[in-house]
Parts: sequence; structure tokens; C-alpha cells
Amino acid sequence: SYVKEACELLRKLRADECCLDNFVEDASKDLQNKDAPERKFILDVVSGCVQYKKLLDAVVNMFYGLNKKWVSKGDHSQFVVICYLTMFALDDLGVQNFSNIIKSLGINKMHFFMNFFFSHLTPWIQEEWNGIYDVDFVEKEWIVPLLRWRPEISSLMDQLFEESQVQKAHVKTTQPQEFNLTNPKARPVPEMIPHEEKRKAVRLHSSYSCFSNTLHPTFI
Repeated sequence: SYVKEACELLRKLRADECCLDNFVEDASKDLQNKDAPERKFILDVVSGCVQYKKLLDAVVNMFYGLNKKWVSKGDHSQFVVICYLTMFALDDLGVQNFSNIIKSLGINKMHFFMNFFFSHLTPWIQEEWNGIYDVDFVEKEWIVPLLRWRPEISSLMDQLFEESQVQKAHVKTTQPQEFNLTNPKARPVPEMIPHEEKRKAVRLHSSYSCFSNTLHPTFI
């Protein structure tokens, strides 16, 4: 999805530490195959994440600090992007589009992050933001709008998470054993029975087994 492309571009930008203007210019050329609205969305998200890096890093770094055992460093740019969209684009996106974005990035880890974000919005995150911007500005521009969105987004995240667990509970994938045509297993040769001893023939039985794998949710 184009959101994943924005995440990947942001990851490259942070790794290269190059000039934003030059990076956006090069990225715009690479995105020529995209429709104009999609291309603009991707570049706007990347630019916004850079512009508000301190605000977003305050949230994401706190999240990693508390949950470093449970989350992958490779998902850092995804958490930054979803944090940016939550703070700056919810009104434009709407719940349905936001829901689709969550699904595309992975419901389990996004549910984990969003639960952290709204649970600690006040006072922890707000205090971090107050150290970057004016207290009244933070309250008006971010805290009040996010608190207004919190019940609806929290309900959406819980609903998506529950639906994903129900689906996984009903999905059972059977993985058949493959035939090894290049290296067939040798059949065991029965020992010869002495002629002087007459025994009843032993009927050999072969057993086959199938293995069912159940998908388990993971954050990493």
C-alpha cells in the first residue's frame, strides 16, 4: 500500500540522513508510476514526519522504552507514520480509511501501539510535548482533538483486534508432507527367517500423519 511506501521512504531518509528537499525530489521521480493524489499523500506524510520529528519521536521512543522486548526495531518507521496520521490527518482520513491503514500495517502491533498512545496521552506524552512546544498550543492543537477522537479510535482498534483473533481461531492450515523424489528413503529389508523355525508372517503397517499449523499473533 502507499502507506507502506511512505514508511519505507521514511526509513531510508532516516538511514541516509540526507537533505529532505533532495530526498523528496528523488523520491518524487521514483513515484512517477503512482497517481498524483497517491504520490502527493506519500510525500506529504514523509515530509510531515520529518517536520514534526521531535513530537513523534517523543511518543515512539517512549513506546520502545517501555516495550522494547515486544516490538521490532524494524517497525519504527511504521509507528512514526501511524502516530503522524493520528495526530494530523484523522479528520481528513476518516475512520474507514484509517481502519484500512491499520489493517495494511498489521492489526496486532498497531493495536498495541495505539492502546499505548491513547492510554498515556495524558499526562506522560503531553508533558513530553510541553517541553517542545508552548503548553497552551499543545493543549489546543493536539490534546483536545485527540481526546475527542479517543473513544472512537479505541473502539475501532478493539473491534479490529477482536475480529482478527476470531479469524485466526477458525483458520487451520494443513501442511501435507512433500514427496522427496530426488532422495527416496530406502525401505527396510526384513531379516531372513531361519528355515528350521516356522513363524507366522508379520504384516507391516505404515502410518501417515498430518500436521496442522495454527497462526499465532506476533508483534515482531
